[in-house]
Amino acid sequence: SLTYFEFSTLAALVIFANEKVAIAVLEIGLGGRLDSVNIVDPNVSVITNIAIDHTDYLGDTREVIGLEKAGIMRNDVSCICGDQNPPTSLQNHADNIGALLTFVNQPYLGKISLQGEHQQYNAALAIEVVNQLQPLFPIDQSQLSQGLEKANILARFQIKILNDKTIVLDVAHNEAAIKVLAETLKSEKVPTLAIFSALKDKNIELMINAIEFCIDEWLIVPLSVNRAIRIQDLVEKFSLSSKITTCKGMESAIHQALNTQQHQRVVIFGSFHTVVDAMKILDKY
Repeated sequence: SLTYFEFSTLAALVIFANEKVAIAVLEIGLGGRLDSVNIVDPNVSVITNIAIDHTDYLGDTREVIGLEKAGIMRNDVSCICGDQNPPTSLQNHADNIGALLTFVNQPYLGKISLQGEHQQYNAALAIEVVNQLQPLFPIDQSQLSQGLEKANILARFQIKILNDKTIVLDVAHNEAAIKVLAETLKSEKVPTLAIFSALKDKNIELMINAIEFCIDEWLIVPLSVNRAIRIQDLVEKFSLSSKITTCKGMESAIHQALNTQQHQRVVIFGSFHTVVDAMKILDKY
């Protein structure tokens, strides 16, 4: 029988076909080689980067995970990769099947709306994809520049201002993504409070270590999903020097964060569930 993701993928493809969309952008759910989205033969495929995540399914090294992601490549079809230190398994697989693999390793230097240096690289990757598709889907450079200046992505270093505090919402949920979040945070050194929770199948110690130097105080909250780590287990992941407060739920954590005098910035991260819970409450303010 089909999984929910497989069923919804097929349903989406039927809708796209019925609507005769000019272009469909499909995101792999997990990995690539065995993902249901991979039944589609693309005009161009994209591998943004290779991070160690979902190790129970994809393997525990970048080389192995890279090979799983390389499964979306096709013979004589362009594949664009934005990883700045790509595993050799990508190029090896491309050579083996005759895929046209291109690496993007220079940032876009134009104006973009998204925060963080990594978004300049993401923009360069997007531009290369658009250029590859020009024969099928022409976009002129002025349209491209305008799009990058206006593009917005929810919960990717999304900023809200409340009670004179900067609230940062970011769905970073593995070590690699949290390192990027930390790099963006450290560009402005201000007292920072974190609201954090995570799923038990993640390497939470590495997640915390990647950003701890940016965080002055932590509020940790429970999540109401089966994969969530228990609060008492989460506390044990922190070093003895960490300043931690456990909260009954997201609402109490946000109330405490907005009413503290010590911190100018609040960063909410750790999982998609963490950020979704926070957004529901912040929308009330």
